[in-house]
Amino acid sequence: MEKLYSDSPVARYIGGSNLNHGAVVHQVNVFVKVWEEHGYGQSVVVDKATGKAIGRVGLHPWVEWNELEIGWVIATRWQRQKRATEAAQAWLAWGRDYLAEEYLIAVVHTQNTASHQLAQSLGFVKARDDQTPWNPVVVWRYDLH
Repeated sequence: MEKLYSDSPVARYIGGSNLNHGAVVHQVNVFVKVWEEHGYGQSVVVDKATGKAIGRVGLHPWVEWNELEIGWVIATRWQRQKRATEAAQAWLAWGRDYLAEEYLIAVVHTQNTASHQLAQSLGFVKARDDQTPWNPVVVWRYDLH
């Protein structure tokens, strides 16, 4: 994941220079803990042809907002090839089948046009403008039931 986060066009929307080695290790540990506690979490996206890890897509609780987020991060070289779309669609289908939550959110940096477009194409609707500790964001909502 550290290589993914060193991709500056990607990192600028998800923490930028704050994504140092220690922060990445901490984030991975948090992701593992989420899987252990909830039975869902972030999944590695792998290019079938090369076997290379090219990103991550999955679910993560926003404790501060008491909401469940689906998030996606794909390396620049692999963007605009429907990789995040395919992975997110799989998670949304899983969520409709297995989650008790009424909806999921997608938290997108205000300037991340590609992720705003992806959220809309997946059927999300704009819920609100908000602020994370790092960035101003748009929170998108996807009704599961």
